[in-house]
Amino acid sequence: MTDIPKDKLDEINDAFSLFDEIGDGKLDYKDIPKLLRSMNLNPVGSDLEKVVEDYKSKERIDIETFLAIYSEFLKKTPPAKEDFLEGLKVFDREGHGTIDSGNFRALLCNRGDSKLTEEEADIILAGHEDVAKGEVNYNELIDFVMAG
Repeated sequence: MTDIPKDKLDEINDAFSLFDEIGDGKLDYKDIPKLLRSMNLNPVGSDLEKVVEDYKSKERIDIETFLAIYSEFLKKTPPAKEDFLEGLKVFDREGHGTIDSGNFRALLCNRGDSKLTEEEADIILAGHEDVAKGEVNYNELIDFVMAG
């Protein structure tokens, strides 16, 4: 059915089982975004909204259906640097290409489904944070993160 490697299929099956709270071999449609993210995918919000809406009527989906969804998201290209820049410019009130370090750390550690620990935030921000000014150059940070 899919061209997902066996070891990844095993990982998906294990994660799927964790999200199957009833034990009927199915997943609540509302958990699709969380499971995709737990599989190290970073789906775009509009794509997630569409897939959730598409499966809303079924309420619960089986593993085969999830594998098809996973495969589709796997094929999608990751967001472009410009997408990240647009999102972070909201926090750049003065338009200097920087964000307040404290606010940025709060975003990383307190928002979204994949909250980071302070230690993880330290690793990501290392070398990109001007501690004296209390700022993060988000353009350089995006380049660093996207480089892997």
